[in-house]
Parts: sequence; structure tokens; C-alpha cells
Amino acid sequence: MRRVFITGASTGIGAALARHYAGADSAIGLFARRRDLLEKLAANLPGRTAIYPADVTDTPAVAAAAQDFLARYGAPDLVIEQGDGIHITGSIGLAEAWERPSKWRAENHRTGLFLAAGPDIMPGCLAAPVRIIDIAPTILHVFGLDASEGMDGRPRLDLFARGGPPDRPVAAGLTAAPAPQSAEDEALVEERLRNLGYL
Repeated sequence: MRRVFITGASTGIGAALARHYAGADSAIGLFARRRDLLEKLAANLPGRTAIYPADVTDTPAVAAAAQDFLARYGAPDLVIEQGDGIHITGSIGLAEAWERPSKWRAENHRTGLFLAAGPDIMPGCLAAPVRIIDIAPTILHVFGLDASEGMDGRPRLDLFARGGPPDRPVAAGLTAAPAPQSAEDEALVEERLRNLGYL
């Protein structure tokens, strides 16, 4: 049985990885804040699933989820952790789950540097730090696309001067369905994830 535990599993790359690893002989632990999205995802996955609706910054909730997954299915073969301060090693999934790594290729942090420039940008306008999860919804909004469904972040409308993208109408949903991925595209995504140390 393939056992995989994924944080940030309700949307985006976390949900895509859950769909990728799920199979008739799999046990997938889905950890994210939004119960409704986790339940919807779990209902459409083959094999066994366990959902854990909580925030990765809630250490007791993470520990409880880990203990529950271990009790149900045993130690995971792969842990995909997208939380703050998580180190991405070259051998993730081969060592004991949730142990501290000795070296890493990259590290997730909630804080970073955000720069924006252009005719629609209002200098010095941000009242609060920009979260990484707000960047994609903001970009979608600039292009007039709805960024509300399936995203944890929100468009940062305070970034723009009057007459900029916030004053433009926003389409209700994406204008076109995404094209299906070819086997070659899926192999490329898997290679990129492997190079980042996620696989």
C-alpha cells in the first residue's frame, strides 16, 4: 500500500499531488484548513483517505493528525509538507516522517520580498504584508479573471491606483477550461517536483 500525507492538500499543487498518488491500493492523508474542499477532494479519490481540517501552524493539530494517520495506516512512504520553515531535502520520503533534516535545497518562509511597478501601481500603498498566497489571485484579477474559487489568498486591491485593475469588471470564473495535460506534460511536472526535492 502506498501511504502519502499531504499538507496544503485542498487546492493547487497539494490537491494535484493527492490525485496523482491516489490509487486503489493507497492511503492518502489530506491536511488543509478548508474542510469543504478536503471532503470534496476525498470523495473523488480512489483508495483510502483521511482528512484533517486544520492549519499547519497549529502544532497540536499537526501532531494529532500525524498520530491518527500512523494509527490508521502506519508510517507514510511520502510526506509532502508545504508549511512555513519546512526544509526540502533531496531524499524526502526516504527518512523517518516529520524528522528534522540535516541539509536542504530550499525552505518555505511566510516572509519575503515583494516588488511591483507599473502605471496601475500606487507607490507605498500596502497597509499589510503581501502573503505568497495573495500573488496568484492578484495576477488573475489584473487579467479580469475571478480569483475567488479554490484559492486561499485574495487579490490585493490596495496595491493599485484609482482607475487600475480594481476598477475593471471581473469575470465570473475562468474564461476557458484548462487543456488536459499530456503524459509528456505530467512527466515534466514530476521532474520539476523531483528537482525541487518534493519527490
